[in-house]
Amino acid sequence: MGKLQEFSIYFTNNSDVFMPGQWITGEVIVDLSDEMKMRSITLEFQGKGQVGWKETERVGEGEDAHEEEEHYKADETYFKQEITVFGRAPPAYMQSVFGANNIRDDDDNEYTRGTLDYAPKYPYYDWSQHPQV
Repeated sequence: MGKLQEFSIYFTNNSDVFMPGQWITGEVIVDLSDEMKMRSITLEFQGKGQVGWKETERVGEGEDAHEEEEHYKADETYFKQEITVFGRAPPAYMQSVFGANNIRDDDDNEYTRGTLDYAPKYPYYDWSQHPQV
């Protein structure tokens, strides 16, 4: 096993559904067997709704009569929020003519300098490099 022995999230109110305005509290446990370099620990919260049902209707007459089933479903995302628990929060994603751009790839790795052999996922400007802007 690597340096990371345990990564767990425990909620105080162990519920699958939370209501608007309800507090969500808990703890994040990170157990390492040795020192480990990391930029941050970020939690992502999502509020989603999903619904699905089926309706059965009898169509036709006599011997041609049969039942037809219609399926309905929908989903909606109400919010999606990231919270940085440890480390620096990620900078805003944007391009700028000031300073050097950082690159974030498909695996969420950041590169400040050097060459990349593939196209980056998101280019963004690191405002912390130029606090006077």
